[in-house]
Amino acid sequence: MTVHRLVRIALGTVLLFAAPALAETPDSLQWKDLIPEDRIPENPIKRLPPDRWTEFEEVFWVRTLDPEARQHVVPEILANAEIFERKLRGEGVDIDAMIADYAAWKTAVERRGSVLVDSLDGKPIRMPGYLLPLEFSPDGQNDFLLVPYLGACIHVPPPPPNQIVFVKTAEPFVVRELYTPVWVTGRMSTKSSTRALFFVDGTADIDVGYALRVDDIQPYE
Repeated sequence: MTVHRLVRIALGTVLLFAAPALAETPDSLQWKDLIPEDRIPENPIKRLPPDRWTEFEEVFWVRTLDPEARQHVVPEILANAEIFERKLRGEGVDIDAMIADYAAWKTAVERRGSVLVDSLDGKPIRMPGYLLPLEFSPDGQNDFLLVPYLGACIHVPPPPPNQIVFVKTAEPFVVRELYTPVWVTGRMSTKSSTRALFFVDGTADIDVGYALRVDDIQPYE
């Protein structure tokens, strides 16, 4: 067998084993890539001057309360909502139509937050985020939520499901703080679930749109 033939065989063997590795190169994702591209109508509140937005939202909130909840609202809030409504009507705003349009827009936004990008299922990906342990332990954890910003799911309402990723590690990963900025690499799954997040004073169920079996975690730099 000639030297050239041996070289060709060796090169072919290298390429044969290298091809799967090259095919598994993870796609770099940003959080916006987890949201479908379907368009949402413009928020109808923008038809109003900006200094009326808060007033309309208060009117909307009061008008859409059920009778039992309304009984527990501070009277001053109900009185303010009536004043704002009269003011808006006096400026030519069709309150009933605006409330219907705003309710429909909110429903569309909430529905979009639950829709996943199916093409990501099974894909190797790499993306940044903040690791939030489901249950804190000084010895490390295997289960985390990856969220797009500080305070998500604890100090403020949680992001929509398609902006939360359930992260599973093969080995316990130690974090020193609740929100650890990282790059995670692994295989994505478009599998909705509900995860229990443990607090000092209780638990909260968090709706999650994606899951990620992590191969590597690196500090965010």
